[in-house]
Amino acid sequence: MEDEERLNESKVDMVFQSKEEVFTFYTNYAKKKGFGVEMRSSKRRDDGNFKYFTFACAKAHKKESTSKNLLSSKLSTKTRCQAKIRCKRCEDESFKITIVELSHDHDLSPGKALHLRCHRKINEQVKRRLDINDQAGIAPNKNFRSLVVDAGGYENVTFNEMDCRNYIDELRRKKAWCRGCRSRRHLKAIITDQCKAMQNAIAIVFPNTKHRWCLWHIMKKLLEKLRGYSNYEEIKEALQSVVYDSLNENEFENGWSLLIDTFDLNENDCFVYEVVEDVKVRDKRRDVKFMVAFNEVECEAKCNCHLFEFRGILCRHALLVLILRKMSEISSRYILSRWRKDLKRGYTCIRSSYNLSCKETQRCGQMCDAFREVAIIAASEEEKYKRVMDVIEELKSSLMNGEVINSTTQASCLPHDNEVNKQNMSSGANEVLSPLVTRRKGSPPTKRRVSRLEQVVESLKMKKKRKQIEEKDPKKS
Repeated sequence: MEDEERLNESKVDMVFQSKEEVFTFYTNYAKKKGFGVEMRSSKRRDDGNFKYFTFACAKAHKKESTSKNLLSSKLSTKTRCQAKIRCKRCEDESFKITIVELSHDHDLSPGKALHLRCHRKINEQVKRRLDINDQAGIAPNKNFRSLVVDAGGYENVTFNEMDCRNYIDELRRKKAWCRGCRSRRHLKAIITDQCKAMQNAIAIVFPNTKHRWCLWHIMKKLLEKLRGYSNYEEIKEALQSVVYDSLNENEFENGWSLLIDTFDLNENDCFVYEVVEDVKVRDKRRDVKFMVAFNEVECEAKCNCHLFEFRGILCRHALLVLILRKMSEISSRYILSRWRKDLKRGYTCIRSSYNLSCKETQRCGQMCDAFREVAIIAASEEEKYKRVMDVIEELKSSLMNGEVINSTTQASCLPHDNEVNKQNMSSGANEVLSPLVTRRKGSPPTKRRVSRLEQVVESLKMKKKRKQIEEKDPKKS
């Protein structure tokens, strides 16, 4: 209660000698009240020392995100809690509290506060015990449980199992590093990602160590490096077989040579260009580097911005490289059919609510209905099907060549059928009669219930009709 009373009595002007002293004071108060503490904001001077800092409730938002992942199943437990204290550095290098907010907008749990991150601590005695048990070969989970038993329960420990595991892992790394300085021997190999800065650092610190690239990162780039080939799937399968199925170095080298020769990958050199673009990010400008791989043989340019792969438009970085290489025209592979003006778009002939009066749409619908009837008749026999398909191909080629189909051409399309029809018409045989009219089940169409929309439309039609009659003959009105 002493710390709480001190904070309540002196809302401002409390003086501390260091930031650590402020943090210790506020975390002790927070532990008694039942909330966690985090540093919310701070600013340093030119010499690197703090000018001011703010400790706030751990439940408070740092900043509202402008882009939220609405599909995430993890719900945030953050609130708009305003509880905080702000300290400012004085002229004598001490810190003075300038702002104090004590109210919270969430429930406090003094009994569970010891499990919050800022209140979890491993003292020196516990660290020594963890070190001894780890040297004895005791597993981390059993190591933690032994400490819980000594403390008399989980509620009496100020740390959890993950804290113990993290400390043990850190201890093991330090011991392994110390053994390698003491032994004055470099590591035989280090496996990392393809990072240029890390490669340079390893070459300086470990000059006798072999720096190898991670196989997973190498195989991950297969799609980026080889997707331009038409037989990409075959190359990918063969390469994976060579990499993962080789048992020794000679077998890998033989398989690699066979792979290069089989798919003709010997002379596959690409003039990789670095294009620097001046980009404005908020109120600042910075240079962004883009890598463009240019293949002169196939006249192919690939940029790591992937604009063409995503939107079908060649990016300005690739165009700059083509201009630099004095290419007068781009490859036809970069002109997609959907950007061409002469592309016949089938969806424009589909009837919809906004093109009911379009003549092209009406003609297309009538022809589709007629073709459907022909298809139903011809589908019953193989000879009829072949004859119809031949006629359709002939009509298609004629129309594409700009020829006009006249009545003579139409009559000569199906000579056999025309002769049969003439004979039938002259003889009157096989005359098709209209079907008998039968009464349908249910209510007749005239008694069908009319919707409200149809009633309104019919009423408007009647009003329009009356108006036309009145205009023609006012006497009838």
